[in-house]
Amino acid sequence: MSDSLIEIYKTHAEAGHKYTYFLLTAAGAGIGLIFQKTDGASFSRWLLPAGLAALFWGLSFFLGCLSLRNYRYSIDLNYQMLEKSKQGASKGKLAEGGELFDKYNKKASSCSNWQFNMLILGAICLVAWRLTEMTQVYLEQPTLTTTSDKETGTTRLQQTKVEQ
Repeated sequence: MSDSLIEIYKTHAEAGHKYTYFLLTAAGAGIGLIFQKTDGASFSRWLLPAGLAALFWGLSFFLGCLSLRNYRYSIDLNYQMLEKSKQGASKGKLAEGGELFDKYNKKASSCSNWQFNMLILGAICLVAWRLTEMTQVYLEQPTLTTTSDKETGTTRLQQTKVEQ
């Protein structure tokens, strides 16, 4: 493999790692945000989207860790195969190592894709939660209505709740 191809591979691998760490950080920040915003809140149906967001972000974090672990395993296998090839290992042994290498690379790629999907689902749930919060505030907010008394000619303001 030429030096330029090796450099491209290294750059690509480094960018993939940075992306995975970025998603890990975003998921961790999302979980922290949910816990901070719901601190002291009592359980209710209005918190269900917030709970789902935390669950999806937790899954995203877990999948990111699995992705990094599987990638590390594939690198370790690659190193072991290089060492065995230098020692004159049979092609059959190297082929077995290559199959394992491909298996771990596929797992890492799948975990990375699902990590992103779970992060997006968590963000959607966060938006849904904020919208339900705004709906809840609207439904519980009293409104002012005016009533007129024709006999006395006075107008009164009354507070009423919006009907659900």
